Amino acid sequence: MPEIGYGARCRGAQQRLQLSYNAARCIGPAIGGIMVATAGAVATFALSRCSPSLSSRP
Repeated sequence: MPEIGYGARCRGAQQRLQLSYNAARCIGPAIGGIMVATAGAVATFALSRCSPSLSSRP
C-alpha cells in the first residue's frame, strides 16, 4: 500500500496543527474566565451563543 501524504512536510504540518489546537484549548477557557469575571455568566453565555466564530458548536 503506498504511503499517503508527503512525509516530512506532512509531519511538520501536523505538528503545527497540534500546537495551535492545544494553544486554543489553553487560551479559550482563560478568555472565558475573564469574560465571566468581567461581564458575568449571562452575558458570556449570550455572546457565545450569538457569535458563531466564538462558539465551538456547528
